[in-house]
Amino acid sequence: MTEAGRGHPLLASRAAVFDALCSHLDEIETLPPSSQVLAANELSSIQAIEVQTPWRGSFHGTQYHPEHTLAISAALIEIRAAELVEEGFGTEPAEIAAIAADYRALAKEPTRRDLIWRYGVASEIMDPIRRTTEIGNWLRTVVKPRGFMA
Repeated sequence: MTEAGRGHPLLASRAAVFDALCSHLDEIETLPPSSQVLAANELSSIQAIEVQTPWRGSFHGTQYHPEHTLAISAALIEIRAAELVEEGFGTEPAEIAAIAADYRALAKEPTRRDLIWRYGVASEIMDPIRRTTEIGNWLRTVVKPRGFMA
């Protein structure tokens, strides 16, 4: 989390360093005007962002995926098996497919300590409330104050 992120409502209740599910094919390389980076890591210098709009509103976004589950990550891993081998995350597609199968098993049985330990899956990813922190924060700070239209 950046200094700006530490006080931002999007990241409220997040630790200064946290884990999140990521799947990047594209990423922001240049900040838009009137924006600030809220979170970054060694893979991407822009992991979360706030942009002030010309209409005095704001846009909040994450490069990582608080909306993903382990099952979604498993599907993405499987679909991208060849690319992941090319990037050095496995030696052959079958190895990547086995990882995807383990993610699916963990999604079905979230108490599988063997798989949590094997892949180093953080507790904030295993806990659906903590994994979706940004969504809950957005709902509480942006959507609820404006109310719902009937």
